[in-house]
Amino acid sequence: MRATFESFAAPRALRAVLLTFAWRIALGLALTLALTLLGTIAHGATITIVNLDGPGEGFNDPTPAAPVGYNPGTTIGAQRLFVFQYAAARWGAILPSPIEILVDANFDPLDCDGSSAVLGSAGPNTLHSDFAGAAHPMTWYHQALANRLAGEDLDPTTSDIGATFNSDLGKPECFPAPWYYGVDGNEGTAVELLPVVFHELGHGLGFSTSTIAGVEEVFPHIYDYFLLDDTQGMHWPDMTEPQRAASAQNCSKLVWDGLAVSLEGPKRLGPKPSIAAAARSSSRSSARRTRAPSEWWSRTASRDARRWAWEAPIQASRSPRFGSPQTMAPA
Repeated sequence: MRATFESFAAPRALRAVLLTFAWRIALGLALTLALTLLGTIAHGATITIVNLDGPGEGFNDPTPAAPVGYNPGTTIGAQRLFVFQYAAARWGAILPSPIEILVDANFDPLDCDGSSAVLGSAGPNTLHSDFAGAAHPMTWYHQALANRLAGEDLDPTTSDIGATFNSDLGKPECFPAPWYYGVDGNEGTAVELLPVVFHELGHGLGFSTSTIAGVEEVFPHIYDYFLLDDTQGMHWPDMTEPQRAASAQNCSKLVWDGLAVSLEGPKRLGPKPSIAAAARSSSRSSARRTRAPSEWWSRTASRDARRWAWEAPIQASRSPRFGSPQTMAPA
């Protein structure tokens, strides 16, 4: 994920501040209630952050820091780890899986300059196919999802997800805005770490494909069965490689058409209410429009993430013979 820098003016009216605060409290309460109800319906997954950083760096950075935004950490490293564990707990609360999900995570310098930066990335450590419980034969699945469907750890010697985040954010030679380690959404002009971790963990859990159309294809991936090109009128598994390459560049015409999303889409894509405040704050960049935990999480993950567990099995329509179980580590 890459962010671009823009300076933001602070709101100049108390009314706007109070209105924002009230909405955050309301959405936070809704999130708590939703997670409580979900916990009574299905057993959540255990997602464990595995600290790969060495002494004095990343999660082990000893630089003193005051607790901020409900993050109790007293060092930079402790605050980073708290954010990761917070995000992992929220994902785990709504994803039913009997298999522990291990996330190898670390902070390292990543590509950045004075106006942009790679914030972080995450993905599966291995891919699996033709295991007991797979909805489609000869189809790749992210490790965590494959384990959930198989009911066992298909590769117990390897963590499920790998994640690396930028340790240089906020340094003079890198992106000028630093990380914000609170979990209350009050990041100001800083870059809030929590929604970026939410987002990237989603990729590692299964919200991504191994099919890099037109570049390198590890094909087909279970995600591809729900990628529909409106122009060509086909899903990715039904296309040739050149067609997939064209589809990958078909902006606004490549859609997800899973059953659950199709049912919920009209409720989320319809007209949205607007709220007028006495004063205007400056516009926020697209990278900053992802908020957490209240706005981003309650509107997106509390329902959408559950499709990780059952979307593919519901839509399985092919039943040729399965081959031998296969495992592969992405490049």
